[in-house]
Amino acid sequence: MRRLILGALLCVPFAGHAESLSAVQACMQANVSKELRVHAFTLTTTESDGATRVISGRMALTSTQSAEGQFQLRAVLRVSQPDSFAGAAYLVREVGDPQDSAMYVYLPSIRAVRAVYDNFGDGALLGSDFSYRDLKQLQSGFSGSQLSLEGEDRVEGRRSFRLTLTPASGTWEYSSVKFWVDAQSCVPLKAQYLQGEHAVKELSVPATGLRQAGKSWYATQLRMNNLDNGTQTVLSLADIDAPKIPSPELFNVQTFFLPGSL
Repeated sequence: MRRLILGALLCVPFAGHAESLSAVQACMQANVSKELRVHAFTLTTTESDGATRVISGRMALTSTQSAEGQFQLRAVLRVSQPDSFAGAAYLVREVGDPQDSAMYVYLPSIRAVRAVYDNFGDGALLGSDFSYRDLKQLQSGFSGSQLSLEGEDRVEGRRSFRLTLTPASGTWEYSSVKFWVDAQSCVPLKAQYLQGEHAVKELSVPATGLRQAGKSWYATQLRMNNLDNGTQTVLSLADIDAPKIPSPELFNVQTFFLPGSL
């Protein structure tokens, strides 16, 4: 979901000495793709009773950077399976003022586009354990967030930096997020989403699922566990060859849902 989705990297891997917060942030944000990336995606959600549901399709992402240095997401998701949901499409367009950002939903059953405002970012992504805001933070390298560097740990035997994100009051459903960034790729390998001292969700990214494209790294598998209700979702991504510059129709409210746009 960061180059995700979720991301990529444009810096040299860290050496053995301690690093500053600014250096870790710069390495994460160098992962953010301003070029178009298209993925085949599969969301597999497992309920607490073991029942599963699978949604698959295509996802296109890119980012623009504001004058203040914050990354603003453009994303389109189009569902191909299951048949009962095929043709549904989602467009996310962030602008400078978060209050003006919106998600647009196209439902083939009514052949109409609907705009969704008011905290759309906290809504479940296609009914999964990921929210749109979760993926936005991963895609943007946590741009515009208040971060603190807490120290170093090892995740899957790999040197990792431990950071804490503290959202501005009322801007996210979590009071803080703790995450561990791989020192080699600058991709988060683990995250805990907290309400007070209570962990609500936990993200894990297997190191075996990291991929490098040029100087960039990104995750091809992300697992989100909901610790409150016992559900979990695995987001799997596969690259699809696509132009680096999106067509005018792709992120257009009038055309994003048309078959030829993605």
